[in-house]
Amino acid sequence: MKTLLASLLLLQATVANAQHYVPESQNSKVSFKVMNHMLVKSTVQGTLSNLSGSIIFNPADLPGASFDVSVNPESIKTGIGMRDEHLKKEEFLSVSKFPRIRIISNRVEKSSAPGTYILYGKLTIKGISKAITIPFTATPTNGGLLFKGTFTLNRLDYTVGEKGKIEDQVNVNLSVSAKKA
Repeated sequence: MKTLLASLLLLQATVANAQHYVPESQNSKVSFKVMNHMLVKSTVQGTLSNLSGSIIFNPADLPGASFDVSVNPESIKTGIGMRDEHLKKEEFLSVSKFPRIRIISNRVEKSSAPGTYILYGKLTIKGISKAITIPFTATPTNGGLLFKGTFTLNRLDYTVGEKGKIEDQVNVNLSVSAKKA
């Protein structure tokens, strides 16, 4: 009986410590950079918006942390409308078939760098899921947290475009403002 009572109290304490957050799309930014080799070598920068999902995060309870966040590829903006429309097509993001790009965590751990954590999970683009590791920080803000992280992905792993005209490696920066749910 004491063991059952202790287990229930531990479960209650764990649930009480869990902090549930919801991303605020208007205050969040998903940006990317990739080298373009079309006529002249140049850096293409862009953003994605319409972030949504659920985040459970408490630095004191990392085993209970979870991220399930997605962004709308239809929202892509690079500063050139014709390029944006091209990137939405089948060859690149295929937004009509795949309306969300999604990250789901498997686990979250503390990094060796102070104030830094590591998300281990899956990134899904165009229905293709690959393992991903994202180092990030979580800074308290007024009524929530600001999550910032950076990672690199190989766009060919997700059949985004063809080899040659664009670098394979895409640098992604996340700045996700999340409020308590």
